[in-house]
Amino acid sequence: MPADARGNVFITGAAAGIGAAVTRLLADDGYTVYAGVHSDAGALDRMAGVRPVPVDVTDPDSVAAAAELVAGQAGRAGLQALINNAGIILQGPVELMSSAELSGSSP
Repeated sequence: MPADARGNVFITGAAAGIGAAVTRLLADDGYTVYAGVHSDAGALDRMAGVRPVPVDVTDPDSVAAAAELVAGQAGRAGLQALINNAGIILQGPVELMSSAELSGSSP
């Protein structure tokens, strides 16, 4: 890690909403942010200090691949923080949703 860097942070759900705002804030504050994105990284690709990482948090193989990629890039410095922010939006009462919907494996 460069001497002027604050450290490394990994955040899931970094492409939009609160995740994107926290990603920008941390990158602006000097952190290297590994930005977990489900699909398109959008503007994150062009932000200084941000490294988009493809990850589907509902898929254990995808999570393992993302962890390996970040560990390889962060090296001995490791992570100073992990922010699990990814989520899904479901409409309706939770008691009427199937376990597949709640696990994110259903459209």
